[in-house]
Amino acid sequence: QIDAQRMDLLREPIQLESVLADVSQMLFSAFEQKDLYLSMEVEDGLPEIQADRTRLRQVLLNLVNNSLRFTEQGGVTIGARRVEDVLEIRVADTGSGIAEEDIPKVFDEFRQVGIDRWRRRDGSGLGLSISRRFVELHGGKMWLESQLGEGTTIFFTIPLEENLLLEPAASGEVDRWQGLDRQAKKIVLLMSTDPETLSWMRTWLEGYEVLPVTRPDELLSKVVQHLPQAVVVDRSLPDEQRLPLRELPYDLPVISVVFPGIRERLQALPAGVSQYLVKPISRQLLVDAVQN
Repeated sequence: QIDAQRMDLLREPIQLESVLADVSQMLFSAFEQKDLYLSMEVEDGLPEIQADRTRLRQVLLNLVNNSLRFTEQGGVTIGARRVEDVLEIRVADTGSGIAEEDIPKVFDEFRQVGIDRWRRRDGSGLGLSISRRFVELHGGKMWLESQLGEGTTIFFTIPLEENLLLEPAASGEVDRWQGLDRQAKKIVLLMSTDPETLSWMRTWLEGYEVLPVTRPDELLSKVVQHLPQAVVVDRSLPDEQRLPLRELPYDLPVISVVFPGIRERLQALPAGVSQYLVKPISRQLLVDAVQN
């Protein structure tokens, strides 16, 4: 389970139309390749919201990508309107739809709904679950309507600015949600086996908490646990330690970086030596080296 109380939002004033434009631009070519339409039905004069732009964009990308996977004719419509004290956003497709008995299972983590109709062909099955939790963290809620063979519409709401301190109408996972500190640290995962690289990254990325991932099989669990802003990959890793990128549960930037001198240092080590430390050696660097 994801501990929703550990997630932080970086709230900023947002015009929803700008986020929708980003999503449309990012996915237009994918729809074009399948000869499907991607249309917008956005109410004029929508008010500004206070939201985490990255998380909101991730929610929309997850929902639209999901609809794209299961739509072979027609297309997807993204709609937005004001409903009393919230913005209501919907993603409606003309795809295969979901059987009524399967609808309650759609947001379950790792759940595959249906044999043919709602099969997750790619990924880990976490996209919808995480999307709903992002929405709940904003104080909104997510639900869907579907008819087998006719399509699916997923709805979610984002409270307007004057209602940010309301408790979320959600599943109870965010028990003590309040307006979160917009200055809270953001998390970056670093895939590297070199303690010195971790130390440098923590120095360079001021304002971010850099957490290490030393084995590829740890990546997915750490992404689910921490919901990072990005993953940084040390390109000096051998091929067998490269990340399983297709399994990432949401639109997560992955940055491949060459750290000057690291590959050369490791290749120049004597036979049988896998790592070395450079003075001054901190206690944590020594502990990390022993653990590695």
